[in-house]
Amino acid sequence: MMLFGVCSMAILMLRAMNLADDLNTAHNRAEMVFAILRQPIEQCGYGMPKNPSDFADSFNFPAIAPFNWKGAISTAPVYINEMRENGSCRIAYAVSSNILVKAESETSGEKIEVIATGAPPLLKQADSLKGATSVKNWAVFGAMLPDCRPLRLSRAPKKVLGGTSLSFDWNRPVSSDANILIPENDELFYLRAMECRVLKKQEEDSDGNNRMGYSFYTFDHMGTGWQPRVNGVIDIRFELDPGGRMIKVRTLTKGDTRHSKKVSPKIPDGWPEEYASAIPDDILHYVLVARSASFELKNF
Repeated sequence: MMLFGVCSMAILMLRAMNLADDLNTAHNRAEMVFAILRQPIEQCGYGMPKNPSDFADSFNFPAIAPFNWKGAISTAPVYINEMRENGSCRIAYAVSSNILVKAESETSGEKIEVIATGAPPLLKQADSLKGATSVKNWAVFGAMLPDCRPLRLSRAPKKVLGGTSLSFDWNRPVSSDANILIPENDELFYLRAMECRVLKKQEEDSDGNNRMGYSFYTFDHMGTGWQPRVNGVIDIRFELDPGGRMIKVRTLTKGDTRHSKKVSPKIPDGWPEEYASAIPDDILHYVLVARSASFELKNF
């Protein structure tokens, strides 16, 4: 009888340890998602038009992503088992080049020449046949006056007396005849763009069986396409509040162990009820953790 009690206690302790491990795994997955999103969201919109309707007008490729997006940050529904509102997010953001403007520069028509401290290695001249259809062809300046607009590199950087000459084109707004000015010591930033969402894929569970799994994916418009970033992310929602200059990111993540019985409720603690119908019934056999993080949209 005593041996049976000891065995039962050992089983309970092992089960508790497994649940604790699953909780830690699920929390760590949420933190990894937030870490991936932090820099793009914090740099979202830097050097770009603040009005979403002006974003696509800054480019000349209205049918090509990311140049046709509705602003520097936007959300959209996705279909995974059912329609998931706010299930994807598109982010256009800026990345530092450590290249500075050496002297104040002003447009002449639709072109502007900038004398910079060096040649930005990740900025590429547009293909003469395809045009500037890659984010690699575009740069932004945060202190541009009167309004920030992306600029496309029109020729290869050229060494000149006192620095490096960078020549850019820009799309002048139809409603404006004003030139633009880039002040001395303004920094050149690279334009970058990313889409993110959850996608389904086959994966092996803790018992060695193939089941439908869910992972957090990002699409980097540098040319790498959709890439899995964090496994075990069942759902993600992006709640955008442009007026409050905030975005709340909600994640629903799981542990690694598939338990024989359901161990999570249909509506996990902290997960909005209106999103719960998208959770597949089989997923309730895993420990689920709902997390959220709010990020400030600093450049809006």
